[in-house]
Amino acid sequence: MKILLSGASGLLGNEIRRRCLFDNLVVDTLDRSKIEWKGNKANMEMVALYDVIIHAAANTNVELCEVDIYDCYRDNTFLTEKLVNASITYNVKFVYISSTGVYGDGVSNRPYHEYDNTHPTTQHHAAKLLSEKYISKVISNHLIIRTGWLFGGGIASNDFISKIFNCINDQKIKSNTQQIGTPTYIKDVADRLLMLIKNDEIGIFNVVNEGCASRYSYVHKIVELFESSVEVHPVDAKDFNRVAPVSNNESAENLKMRIAGYPKMARWTMALEDYIIATYGK
Repeated sequence: MKILLSGASGLLGNEIRRRCLFDNLVVDTLDRSKIEWKGNKANMEMVALYDVIIHAAANTNVELCEVDIYDCYRDNTFLTEKLVNASITYNVKFVYISSTGVYGDGVSNRPYHEYDNTHPTTQHHAAKLLSEKYISKVISNHLIIRTGWLFGGGIASNDFISKIFNCINDQKIKSNTQQIGTPTYIKDVADRLLMLIKNDEIGIFNVVNEGCASRYSYVHKIVELFESSVEVHPVDAKDFNRVAPVSNNESAENLKMRIAGYPKMARWTMALEDYIIATYGK
């Protein structure tokens, strides 16, 4: 299997590349500067060499996407369209990394599953959903992964854990009690992604760790694992004055994998503890 991977410098993309190499798979990274924005000939020549395209590249700055529509839709939708259009002729498998944020605000009292309707509340997630719809319409051999609240990548990765780690000597950390999600370890996502590809799965799959948490309980658990005495102060969403109107519910469950008989992914608390011990020695 020969794989072309976009977004290899990102948190999840880098872990996917590492996992592919561990499995002795041939994986090349997509140099974005090589993308032909006018026309498709060069793009078609580029993808013709591969069996699978994993498109993990994205503009993940949700706040900036809300005010810079040009960059948002170029990076999160048009780039996807270019790669999809280049792939049609060769029937390569197209794997797209999307977000549980596309579910939006339709449900408030439980995690989302794959058969729930989508109601994205931000420009970023609207752009991601447009990509999903285009892929589903144009390419039959597609796999769309919805994940979110990712952590991992090491101390210097600038992930959520490292940001909290850099605050553990502060007197107090403010954290949102209203928003809920599913903290998810990038290693677990990469492992499950390769499993789904090898089984030639098609369609939309949630890929998250088990369970859900508020931002507050998530931060509280991180601080506890770091054995820090910093106070985690509960606040409402409005205290952060965010530009993007993010949904209060970004939690999800792996319903389709459960129905299909795949093993459960680790509970988020266990995955978080494993990561912190392996990375920070706590």
